Amino acid sequence: MQTCERGRAMDIAAVWNQTIFLLTHVTVFELPLVLLGTAAAAYSLARSLDRHNARAREAKLARRVAYAYVGLLAALYAAREIFH
Repeated sequence: MQTCERGRAMDIAAVWNQTIFLLTHVTVFELPLVLLGTAAAAYSLARSLDRHNARAREAKLARRVAYAYVGLLAALYAAREIFH
């Protein structure tokens, strides 16, 4: 068994079970809405920055952020479906 900083034994199975519980129950409704809203806002920002030719680098970053949030949403959804 591993120990944490206070010297107590850390139960990996309990940590794993708590992580699975959080993935399957916390990601039910609110988190996907927040992730989709943030991704939509970042993509909208990228489109707005594309209109200004001098802001290509910022637009590229905003687009990457939007794709990262959609990817995170897909990963959380897949984990919820697998472990639920």
